[in-house]
Amino acid sequence: MEFTKTLRRNCDALADQYVTNVEDVSALQDVFIQDILPSVADELSLDQEGLNWAKSWLEDTGASIRELTGVMP
Repeated sequence: MEFTKTLRRNCDALADQYVTNVEDVSALQDVFIQDILPSVADELSLDQEGLNWAKSWLEDTGASIRELTGVMP
C-alpha cells in the first residue's frame, strides 16, 4: 500500500511540473525551431532529412520538459 501512495505522489508531482512548465517549454521550442534551427542547419549543412529529424526532436514536448526539469523516464 505504501508503494502505491509513493507512486501517486510522484505522479502528481510530475503532473504539476508539466502544468507549470508546458507553456514556457512550448515558447522555448518555438524559438529553437524558428530562430535557431535554420542557422544551425546551415552551419552543419543538414539535408532535408536531418532538418526534419531535428525539428521533430525539438517538437517533442515531453522530452523537452524532461530535459529542462531533469526528470528522466
